[in-house]
Amino acid sequence: MSITDTHDDSSLTKGLNERQLAAVTAEPGNQLVIAGAGSGKTRVLVHRLAYLIQHYGYSPYELMAVTFTNKAARVMAGRVAELLGIETRHLWIGTFHGLANRMLRRDYDLARLPRDFQILPSDDQRRVIRELMKTHHMDPKQNSPTELANWISRVKDEGKRPEHLQLGRSPDMRRRIDFYRIYDEFCQRNGLVDFGEILLRCHEMLLEHDDLLKDYHDRFGALLVDEFQDTNVIQYHWIRLLTGKDAHVMVVGDDDQSIYGWRGAVVQNIRNFSQDFPNTNVVRLEQNYRSTANILNAANKVIENNDDRLGKTLWTNAADGEPIHVFSCHYGEDEANYVVDRLQDWLREDSTRTYEDVAVLYRSHFQSRALETALQAEAIAYTIRGGARFYERTEVRDAIGYMQLANNREADVAFDRVINIKPRGIGTASQERIRDYAIRHDLSLWRASLEGIEQGVFPDRLVSRLTEFLDEIDRVASRCKGKHLLEIADTCVYESGLMDYHMESERNEQLRETRRENLQEFIRSCGIFEAKFLQEELSEGEKTVLQSFLDSVSLDAGDVEEELGPAVSLMTLHAAKGLEFPLVFIVGMMEGRFPHHLNLDDPIKLYEERRLAYVGFTRAMEELHLTYATRDQGFSDRVDTSRVSRFVKEIPSEFLNYERPRRILDRRRFRRYARGL
Repeated sequence: MSITDTHDDSSLTKGLNERQLAAVTAEPGNQLVIAGAGSGKTRVLVHRLAYLIQHYGYSPYELMAVTFTNKAARVMAGRVAELLGIETRHLWIGTFHGLANRMLRRDYDLARLPRDFQILPSDDQRRVIRELMKTHHMDPKQNSPTELANWISRVKDEGKRPEHLQLGRSPDMRRRIDFYRIYDEFCQRNGLVDFGEILLRCHEMLLEHDDLLKDYHDRFGALLVDEFQDTNVIQYHWIRLLTGKDAHVMVVGDDDQSIYGWRGAVVQNIRNFSQDFPNTNVVRLEQNYRSTANILNAANKVIENNDDRLGKTLWTNAADGEPIHVFSCHYGEDEANYVVDRLQDWLREDSTRTYEDVAVLYRSHFQSRALETALQAEAIAYTIRGGARFYERTEVRDAIGYMQLANNREADVAFDRVINIKPRGIGTASQERIRDYAIRHDLSLWRASLEGIEQGVFPDRLVSRLTEFLDEIDRVASRCKGKHLLEIADTCVYESGLMDYHMESERNEQLRETRRENLQEFIRSCGIFEAKFLQEELSEGEKTVLQSFLDSVSLDAGDVEEELGPAVSLMTLHAAKGLEFPLVFIVGMMEGRFPHHLNLDDPIKLYEERRLAYVGFTRAMEELHLTYATRDQGFSDRVDTSRVSRFVKEIPSEFLNYERPRRILDRRRFRRYARGL
């Protein structure tokens, strides 16, 4: 590598502000760039890569850039090529897993892998685990395949093999470690590599082969890493191993936007960088090019309440803009109504605005239900990013399946789903027997089951278990007869054992809580549907309330998001990271909902909740609306919905504009939706 002074660097530095310029043009060395939201970090990374090549004489062959998504890698490579007018195929730009896999493919033998080793996607990994559990007679009630898969992934992200784990006194932990060993041996025999294994295996390969590691040290003179605050343990060790003593590392990130601790990200990685990498040059990108001054000032005031930060203060040359609008109401449906009214007002103010300029954010997936109803009532196109629509979520579809089968025993799709929800001892082979009989005799699965039992064509074991299932559905249907929709939903969720099943089978506390919230919100939505939406339809006697509800959710689930064109974005706050919208609503700003009640007593988790609020606020470019419902039903003793979120209280009053309901819930809007118009 040699320094070159003959090139004109003006194209690489044009338009950069003072801090961006300092980061891009710094002498080769270790560098920590603390990049605030909307401060142009992608631009800095791209221009730094180009500057290292053009000004400091690095060959593209000597550089590695690590991103968290393949899309980001493609964008980075494309912009570098455009800036320099050169081919960048020799430049190693990719995700952690992509680059580690590239290394494993090059030296598969050193990694003790076959040439054609297979990467195991998450679904296939769970399938393998399920079959291994059967083979080794493991009880899925003690550890579900999904829970075991998630646990193994977390352990690998920490860089640990079975022999590195402490057995302890817990029988459950001993079972997990034993199974981890069984799973590892199976994957090794069959040339299978799951996602967690890719980076761990690559790290082990480099540690075990000094010559190979030296080759990489000789090759890579500089490494650049994006979103460094989101790195986990093994990713951090992998970077440190690759850099050696001589390579220079530039990491870009923002500890204030570290919101993935629940999936293994270690915020201390970015905070410890200056200690672990000598002579680190620290640059803070604090000028924001996204949001108005009021939004930024509010976000700054909230995040200042975290006392464990590296520290920075965002600022902007933009105007103050609108104050942050805070809307207080009684119920979640009023929140949804407010969102629809205000986004329609906002669109009417400027004909160039479209639905895709609008995002509605929430802490938990279940909160989308009321929003979806209100948007559909006004025929407003929307898409859910990073999650299924409310009525498509597994546990909700399970409850709907019970309702469908209780309403109509001939519903084969519901039969197929419900018979598979809980372990009943009716396996794939038994289900094929029922299906074959139904096809041969042109019967529904329900009638085929009844007739097959009566005719004695099924084995005794299947007859016994199938009879139990049919009796269960008859019992649920009998208890639903003549009941209100909310009572029917309650019966299908609780008396069927569905809620108990999801609570017992899901061992991850956060996911278990999400499933419980979704099922309870489903019951609540049924009550609202009957009370507010169907008065007109019921008076005409066209359908029962149950059938009308089932029709409406079926039509909703059939929407194809890709064909909607411009659409309002609904998403959790976690899914919103990295995005920006002119108009943003954050709903459910109550204590116990946001911050989430599971995190109220843990200072570390509460800090992450506040960082999540900071991320949410800084998604907004022009207008930000925060809403909360004072009488909304809580799903836990810890949800005090009469109290506004502390994150609203932490915003100084000069940045806020409080609003009150302009009108009551528009009943006609929901009647129109319920009738499918």
